[in-house]
Amino acid sequence: MKPGVRQVKGTIRKAVYWYLRYVTDQVNALTNVLVRLVRRMDERLGAIEAAVGTGSLDSLIDPVAEAGPEVANAVAEAIPTGGTVFVGAARSGVLVAPIHARGQAVHGVDRDPIAILPGVRDGLDLRSGDPVEHLASSEPGSLTGIVLAGVVEDLGPTAVSSLLGDVTGAGRRWRHRCCDRRPGRPQRGRTRPPDRAWPRPSHLGPPARPGRLRC
Repeated sequence: MKPGVRQVKGTIRKAVYWYLRYVTDQVNALTNVLVRLVRRMDERLGAIEAAVGTGSLDSLIDPVAEAGPEVANAVAEAIPTGGTVFVGAARSGVLVAPIHARGQAVHGVDRDPIAILPGVRDGLDLRSGDPVEHLASSEPGSLTGIVLAGVVEDLGPTAVSSLLGDVTGAGRRWRHRCCDRRPGRPQRGRTRPPDRAWPRPSHLGPPARPGRLRC
């Protein structure tokens, strides 16, 4: 072996060893930082779960459960007769069925083409698609009632604001009605008399254009 070759090989080995050690240290440091961040996130989520009184946040992000017969009948009775009713997130048609049963024109839209099959078999007008896009394409003033249960829960503030504009455009003019439909309690409703208006605070400005919103 020529003089100096041994020293060159030794230097190369030391350089390779130093480089591998450096890369390993960097990977370990990154792993430690990620583990700390994940643990901190878990602690914060646990604090949120404790604050809202639930054992897990998973139940808060699951799809909204389909309404039961009692709720469906209450929604149907709250919608004025005549005209066409739109139901978003129709699922199997539980909210559509009682409106259809009284002979009123109603159609529902849901993103899941499989979920609507039971209602379609029962003769309900259920369509597959995006409820928000369907409502936006509706003719102005063409709808008597709009049911958005199961739709607005998945939207952000900006999308909800845009959706309210679509509701105002597609819904007919209406008089505001408040109903109490909690189980075990009689229905209580009140309708604003057409010949007089309730006081409106001056700082709110002029009233908005009338529209229909059924959530």
